[in-house]
Amino acid sequence: MINCSFCKSSEDIVFAGKHYNKKGETQRYKCNICKRRFVPNDGFWKMKHTPEIVAEALSCKKRGMPYEEVSKHFREYDKANISAVTVFNWVKKYRNTFDGFQKKKGGERQHREQG
Repeated sequence: MINCSFCKSSEDIVFAGKHYNKKGETQRYKCNICKRRFVPNDGFWKMKHTPEIVAEALSCKKRGMPYEEVSKHFREYDKANISAVTVFNWVKKYRNTFDGFQKKKGGERQHREQG
């Protein structure tokens, strides 16, 4: 179910074309109650790079790579042209989500090893 980003209504929402950027295309919607168009927030709202790039950068940092090395890694393999500051901002923005995911995965792993 899609909720309008502006009026929070979920009632009269219709398709309204596509939105294109570096990430690719995403579905755009129109709320017929407030008459505004929007793209739903998927956790990566207004991000220029794909969620896969962000996740890989966070993973590299989690494995102990310095910010400059993560940036260099992406430039060397032509995956993305991101700066060390961008990686730092992503780590700061998604730290709680990423740490929660790691703890959940770690808990499942311990449970399987004990069982």
